[in-house]
Amino acid sequence: MNEQRQAYRQRSNAEPSDQESRMIEAQAWRALISQRLLDQRAKQLGLTAHDKEVVLNLQAAPPNVLISAPDFQTNGKFDPNKYGAALRNPNINWAPFEQLVREQLPVRKLQERMIASIKLSQPELEQAYRERFERVAVTVVAVPPMTTAPVRPPAQADLDRIYAQKKGLFAAPERTVSSC
Repeated sequence: MNEQRQAYRQRSNAEPSDQESRMIEAQAWRALISQRLLDQRAKQLGLTAHDKEVVLNLQAAPPNVLISAPDFQTNGKFDPNKYGAALRNPNINWAPFEQLVREQLPVRKLQERMIASIKLSQPELEQAYRERFERVAVTVVAVPPMTTAPVRPPAQADLDRIYAQKKGLFAAPERTVSSC
């Protein structure tokens, strides 16, 4: 929960409201349950972390706790040079971080297996993308066919009155459209 709250504070530069705190708690709970289930499954499959893998992962993909550590930051961003220098320092005890990586690696291996097992064709991928991200809202105006009797155009006052009544239907929130 504390890590989730800290991440929220960093993203929004504010304390979470009561409702946001409840959402953070629910997210933390779901993450904890998911982590436990993944840990169990990785153990069932016999996935382990070997010493060389632990060292390589510490070098190439440090845990988030190290990435966000102030000692490895320059101008608020992770500095790989500072981190590399610390890795070469024989006076630093890396054992707790090695243990952390050793615990995380089996789950990463399981996740990689799961991702590798997903097979989608290009049309299936495009369809899934459309279903998830494409939204269309349509307003239809039905205009009766012209009759033989002349129809007078609506007065500006009538148009303004109807627009004021239906104003909410003509507004949409700001949005950003990106192309692939």
